[in-house]
Amino acid sequence: ESKKRQGLIFTHDIAFLLDLQEKAGELIGIHFTAQTILQQNEAAGVPNDGLPWHAMSVKDRLEYLRNKLNEIKALCGAEMVRYDKAVAFLYALLRETWEATIEEVVFNKTIIRHGSEVQTFRLRQVGVTTEQYRVIDINMSKCSMWMAGHDKSKKLDVHRPAPNDVLADIDALSTFARECKKAGEALRIGREADLEPKVSNVG
Repeated sequence: ESKKRQGLIFTHDIAFLLDLQEKAGELIGIHFTAQTILQQNEAAGVPNDGLPWHAMSVKDRLEYLRNKLNEIKALCGAEMVRYDKAVAFLYALLRETWEATIEEVVFNKTIIRHGSEVQTFRLRQVGVTTEQYRVIDINMSKCSMWMAGHDKSKKLDVHRPAPNDVLADIDALSTFARECKKAGEALRIGREADLEPKVSNVG
């Protein structure tokens, strides 16, 4: 139908949304544009370009987090109550992005929460080192410490990290994802070589 005219589809089903995006990419001449309808500043039905948060890739989530940090960093030192609240929510999103990174990068999309299958061939690129686990554990714990929703034993006058420190935590995830992809690619090449049939020496 989309080959003949523009179609508008409204859905709350993220799995269905991602299936539409995938199929549009497979078909020639089909364009796919995602918009998310949100409530913003007490106004309902505000359109935003792009997929909803839970359908975003890790790359898009990192860009979103950096943009949000830029929007709130001027509050630091001027309106600390608002700043602390905003950064607490940002750390909650950062923790969710670490979880998405484990799914998308560490496990190489072998299993994805909105997918319909287990792609076992992707396991050839999956391996978790002790150092990778250490980085995940440290950063997930840091997110839990600063995010909203976790009871803290800290003093009431302790504020959330400064913007530069928050950015460093976002960049730490970006670096981890990049290095994890590189390590996974090396694993894939080595495993594919091991699975190649060996040629016997003749002579």
